[in-house]
Amino acid sequence: MDFMTRMKEVLSHSMEGSKDFLEKARDKVHDFGETSVIRLEIRQLEGQAKQELTRLGTKVYELLVDEGKGSVSSKTPEVKEYFQRLEEIKESIAAKEQLLPKDEKDTDEAAGSTGVQD
Repeated sequence: MDFMTRMKEVLSHSMEGSKDFLEKARDKVHDFGETSVIRLEIRQLEGQAKQELTRLGTKVYELLVDEGKGSVSSKTPEVKEYFQRLEEIKESIAAKEQLLPKDEKDTDEAAGSTGVQD
């Protein structure tokens, strides 16, 4: 095999390897982008949950202190809708977390990422 033929083969293999590498890199960047969007959506939902919890706390305070109610539960008509919205947010967070890759879920669970608890 002459020198030029060998060089053509080497370049051909190098180009194929580079092409494979670039395709894999592109796929990883795409996956990272999707994961970042999901994580952002989860953080936004957690923020909504915190706001809803603040509203709930304010309403409970009003009922107990300002209106003199003896007790308040999740079934109390004035606060029932807050609990329903919190449950919806919790379900949305769980659905988004299912979209994360396995290793991302493990990282979030270890860090205790979800702001809404059972």
